[in-house]
Amino acid sequence: MNGQNALMSPQDGAASGLDVSEAVRRSFGKTSWIVGPWQDLLLFVGTPLIILPVVLGASAAFSVEMIALVVASFGALGHHLPGMMRAYGDRGLFHRFKSRFIVAPLFLVTVCALFTVFDLHGLVLIAYMWGVWHGLMQTYGFIRIYDAKTGTPSAWTRRLDHWMCLVWFGAGVTLSPGRMYTVLDHFYRAGGPLLPGGTVAFARNATIALLIIVNVAFVWNLMREWRRGNPPNLLKILLMISSFGFWFYCSVGIGNILVGVALFEVFHDVQYLSIVWLFNRARVEKDPSIGEFTRFVFRRSGGMMGLYVGLVFAYGAINFVPRMMASALWADVLMGVLVASALLHFYYDSFIWKVHEKENREALGLKIGNDGGDGIRIPAWALSAFRWSFFVVPLSVLAVAQTLGVQEPVAQHENLARLMPGNHLALANYGSLLEDEGDYDSAVEYYRRSLEVRPDHAAAHYGLGTALKALGDLEGSERHLLQAIELDPEEARAFNNLGNLRFAAGEGRQAEAYYRKALGVDPRLFEAAQNLAELQRARGELEAAEAVYREFLATDDEFAPAHLRLALLQRARGELDAAVQHLEQAVELAPETAEMRVELGNTLGLRGDLEAAERQLRTALELDEGSVPARLALGIALERQGDLDAAAAQYRAADEAQPANPAGSLALGTLLQGAGDVDGAEAAFQKALEIAPTDAEVHMKLGVLYATSGRPAQAAEHYRKALDMRPDWALAHFNLANVLAVQERGDEAIRHYHRALELEPGMEQARANLAAVQRHLAGA
Repeated sequence: MNGQNALMSPQDGAASGLDVSEAVRRSFGKTSWIVGPWQDLLLFVGTPLIILPVVLGASAAFSVEMIALVVASFGALGHHLPGMMRAYGDRGLFHRFKSRFIVAPLFLVTVCALFTVFDLHGLVLIAYMWGVWHGLMQTYGFIRIYDAKTGTPSAWTRRLDHWMCLVWFGAGVTLSPGRMYTVLDHFYRAGGPLLPGGTVAFARNATIALLIIVNVAFVWNLMREWRRGNPPNLLKILLMISSFGFWFYCSVGIGNILVGVALFEVFHDVQYLSIVWLFNRARVEKDPSIGEFTRFVFRRSGGMMGLYVGLVFAYGAINFVPRMMASALWADVLMGVLVASALLHFYYDSFIWKVHEKENREALGLKIGNDGGDGIRIPAWALSAFRWSFFVVPLSVLAVAQTLGVQEPVAQHENLARLMPGNHLALANYGSLLEDEGDYDSAVEYYRRSLEVRPDHAAAHYGLGTALKALGDLEGSERHLLQAIELDPEEARAFNNLGNLRFAAGEGRQAEAYYRKALGVDPRLFEAAQNLAELQRARGELEAAEAVYREFLATDDEFAPAHLRLALLQRARGELDAAVQHLEQAVELAPETAEMRVELGNTLGLRGDLEAAERQLRTALELDEGSVPARLALGIALERQGDLDAAAAQYRAADEAQPANPAGSLALGTLLQGAGDVDGAEAAFQKALEIAPTDAEVHMKLGVLYATSGRPAQAAEHYRKALDMRPDWALAHFNLANVLAVQERGDEAIRHYHRALELEPGMEQARANLAAVQRHLAGA
C-alpha cells in the first residue's frame, strides 16, 4: 500500500471492514512469493515440517553426536562460504567495503586463534550470542522481504516485527534449560562473577512478560493496520509462526540440546543457501560487474547447483581437519580460524544483505526505492564501531576476568544448581562434579533431584549408578545403569560399568558380554577395552587380550595408553622387541608422560639395553621428580650396570619421595643383601616393615634374609606371617617348608611342600625337596 493509507481515519477503515479475502489475495498473489508457492513453502516457510522427520529419523540410525557433528560441519560451517563468495566475488561490493573485507578477517583470525590456543572461554560465549542474533536477524530479513513483496509496511509494523524476533529468540535461550545452562556455564568459565540467587528466575519472568506485551502489541497493530485498509501479510505471519515456533520447539521442547541445535541449524542453512542461490542467480543475469567465478558458479544450470552444494560441503569438511592433526597447537589454531569464519559470516551478513539496499531489492524482485528504511540514519563508521563494540568490549572484559582467575568448578556448579533448582542439567552436572570430588552421598542427592525434574535423563541415571556403586549399593547401581541404557542405548559407559559389576560378582562371561557391548557402541572407549583385555589376561588368554588392544588401535592408532597396555602384555609374553616398539610409539605420542618412559626403560633393561634404559628413566625423572617407579627402575638399571652406590641412592630417594611406600626400602634391602651387608639389609627391611606391617612381600624378604643368615626360627615366623596375608602364595609355602626341614620338623614341612605343589604343580624343586624329606623320615 502507498503512504496515503496511513492518513485514513478509523471510521474510514471501519467502513471498509476486515476483508479476509483481500488479505488472502494480497498475501498469496503471484507476486507475493520469492520464487513460487511450493518453492517458498519448501525452502523458507514450511521447511520445519520436512526437517523434523528427517533429522529425528536419522537419530534412530546414527548417534546424536554424529548428527550434530555432520550438521555443524556441512551446515553451520559450510554455509559460511556463500557469504564469503559474495563478499570477495562481487567487485562492486568489495570496493565499497574494501577496508572491512581486508581488516576484519585479519583481526578476527588473530584474535580467535589466540583465544583458542589459550583456552579463553569468552570467545565461545560471544560467538554463541552472536550466533543467536544472526539467526533472529535472518528471520527478520525474510519477514522484511515478504512484507516488501506486498507493499511498504509502516514504521511501527517494522519495529514490532523486529521486537517479535527479539523476544521469541530471546525466550528460546532464557526459557531453555539446556541453552541457559550453557550460557551461564561458559560465562563462569570465562571468569564471570557468580550471580546472586533469583537472577535466572527474574530473567525468565521478564522474558514471559515481554513475550506477552510484544505479542499483544503486535496483534493490536495488525488489527489497527487492517482497519486502516492495510490487510496483514498472511504469508509473513505463517513464516513467523513456523520460524518462532520451530526455534522455541528446538530450544525448549527438545530435551537433548544437540538435537535441538541440529534441527534449527538445518532450517537456518536451508533458508540461507536457497536465498543466496536465488539472489546470485538474479545478479548474474542483471549485473555485469559480477566476478567471473561467481558468474561461472551461479549460471542457470542444474549441474552448477550441484557444484554450489559441493563447494559448501567441501568448505564444511574443514571442520574434520583439526581432529586429524597430530599437533594439538596447530589443531587449536585451526579451530580458532573456524570460529573466525563463523564471526566473519555473522559480521558480513549484517551489512551485505540489507533489504533496503537498491541492488539487493533488485535481485530479490522487490520494488526499487526505500521500503520504509530503518528510521534514523547513522554514519557508516559510527554504525560499524557500534557493532564491533558488542564483540571487543565483552571479549576484552572476559579475557581479563579469566586471566585474573575464575571461581573453582565446585563453586561454579553449586551456584548453577542454586540459580536453576528446576534445571535437570544443572543438578546432574553438579552431582557429577561432587562425585569426582569423592562426595558420593551429596552426588546421589543431586542426581536424585535431577531425576525428579526429568525422570528420563539418561546421564543422571548413569551418574547415580556409578555413585551408588561407590557407596556399595550394587543392586541400586545396576538398576540405574540399566535405566540409563534403556533411555540411551548409546551410553557405552553404562555397559562398561555393568561389566565391572558382573566382574566383581565373579560372573566373567556376563562381564565380557557387557564390555563387548560397550565397545560395539563406542569402539574408542578405552576403559572398556582395557577391562576386557584385563579379564582375558586374568584367564591366561594373553593372545585374546592382545587382540583387544590391536582392535582398539585400529580405530585410534594415536592413543598412547593403548600402545602402553599392549606393550605390557607383549612383555609378559617375552616379546621384548615388539613391546619396545609400541612403547616407543607411546613415548612419541605422549612425550611428557613419565609413566610411558618408565615402562620403556624397564623393557629396555629387560632386553639388556641398560644405557638406553637409563636415559629413558632419567628423562622420566626430569618430567616427574617424585616418581617412585622411575626411581626404582633406574636403581635396577644402575645396579645391573654395577654402580651399586648410585642404585642405593635412587632407592633412598624413592623412600624420601613417598615415605609411606615400602618399595624403596625393599629394593635397598635386596641390594644390600646381595652385596653381603646383612645388617644393612635387615635395617632396610625392618624400615619397610614399619611402613607396611601387613605387606606379605616385606615379611617374605625378611624370611629369606633370616633363612640365609642362619636364623631359621625368625625366618619361619615371617614366612608364616606372609602366608597369613597370602595363603595361596606357593613360594612362601616352599620357603617355610625348607626352614621347617632344617628345624627337623619333617611332617609339617611335608604339608607345606604339598601345598606349594598344589598351587604350582611345576615347582620341581619343591618336588625334589619333598622327596628328600620323605626319605629322611623313612630312614629315621
